[in-house]
Amino acid sequence: MKKIKLLKPALTAIMLTAAIMASGCSQQGAGKENNTESVNKSTDAKSAGENKDMEVKNANIDEKTKNDESTAEANKGDIAPDFDLVDMDGNEFKLSEQKGKKVYVKFWASWCSACLAGMDELNKMSGEDNDFEVVTIVTPGVNGEMGKEDFIKWFKSQNYSNIRVLFDESGKSLEDYQVRAFPTAAYIGSDGVLVTTQLGNSSSAKIRDAFAKHVK
Repeated sequence: MKKIKLLKPALTAIMLTAAIMASGCSQQGAGKENNTESVNKSTDAKSAGENKDMEVKNANIDEKTKNDESTAEANKGDIAPDFDLVDMDGNEFKLSEQKGKKVYVKFWASWCSACLAGMDELNKMSGEDNDFEVVTIVTPGVNGEMGKEDFIKWFKSQNYSNIRVLFDESGKSLEDYQVRAFPTAAYIGSDGVLVTTQLGNSSSAKIRDAFAKHVK
């Protein structure tokens, strides 16, 4: 390769030009660093936004899961027909106000021998610690039942101190629950759903088992 001889003035000009170029590269580098910092900030902001969106999505999924679980745990069926009745002591019992509680309702009559056959066990169960409330309904003056005052007098002569009796003097509850014979029991869930009705007497063990396994 041929060596090119440069005059001193020319060498000086070249060195000056190189210095200027070097200075320009340095400025471009600073500008590139600034651009990189802006890009990084933009990327960080985008990541933060994506993370926030992900948090919102996860929260929505969690809420949906809770709702699905709640729906899965609900009883199947229709809401039990409401009744607002008074017991022998004048205390009101309104079914629709019992939400959050399971309720066992027994429809019976004083003249029904099958009903009376299960009263002792029902009385014992009613006095024990259950995860459901026990109430019974009679209809004074309806379907051959004695009048209210006579019923109270008769009932108090019996040894059924734990059984709560509600009076339905209209007989509407029998129609609402389609009671065709005595005794008939209704199993009502904590969400107010009428899970099932059952004709005849059941032992306290079977009643508790039914509530534990089939009534939520």
